[in-house]
Amino acid sequence: MSLFNYDGGIVVDWSPYLKSRFYGKTIVFFGDSRTWYDGQDYISSTKDEWKGKTCRGYQQEIVELLGITAINKGINGGTSVDICNSIRSYDFSGVDAVFLEGGVNDFIKASQVTIGSIQPIGSAFNTSTVYGAWQSAIEYILANFPAAKIYIDIPAIAWSGDTVFPYATAKIKGEIAELYNIPAFDLYKNGGFNTVNRDYYYADNVSTTRLRLHFNDYGNAVVGAKIAEYINNN
Repeated sequence: MSLFNYDGGIVVDWSPYLKSRFYGKTIVFFGDSRTWYDGQDYISSTKDEWKGKTCRGYQQEIVELLGITAINKGINGGTSVDICNSIRSYDFSGVDAVFLEGGVNDFIKASQVTIGSIQPIGSAFNTSTVYGAWQSAIEYILANFPAAKIYIDIPAIAWSGDTVFPYATAKIKGEIAELYNIPAFDLYKNGGFNTVNRDYYYADNVSTTRLRLHFNDYGNAVVGAKIAEYINNN
């Protein structure tokens, strides 16, 4: 265990422990703009303090903690249907694990989205619905690339104005993960983001856009650390 002094205290450097499982392996990340943003410049609708800077996405925290190679397949603005279309066309050969982020745009673009309902394993899924899209994508990976470990998030909380991203929509992926016995981390309830601290962790300029959706580097550091720990232990 590595110890070092910080501001008069003793802090444990946990990275040697976190690296122990996936070190040197490859994880591909699918998702929406929260995934896409890694390595991209912050867009014009962000707060002034982040404009002109490059986003350090949550994947970078995972790279440093687990020692992985990260492949970013995020789709800016992607709904669950968009993300899952991309998953079903991807060749996972040589991939050790896949992390499935996304779902918040199903709330942001609710008028364009059909939720559907969960179906028995092996059904003929309606891939134009949220449930059908995720089930078909997961079964594609399981059937064709069974060696690839799958991890899922229940997406972190977001706001459109004062309207909160409903947990009923967020937890759809959790329901599907439970059906297939796949590890799912609940960032909505366990991310630690709320109305009190949201302006510290979210990059969006609400005077330009009513959304509080995208994390800044501080928020991504929290998300990445939580996901890294979860992946390493499940």
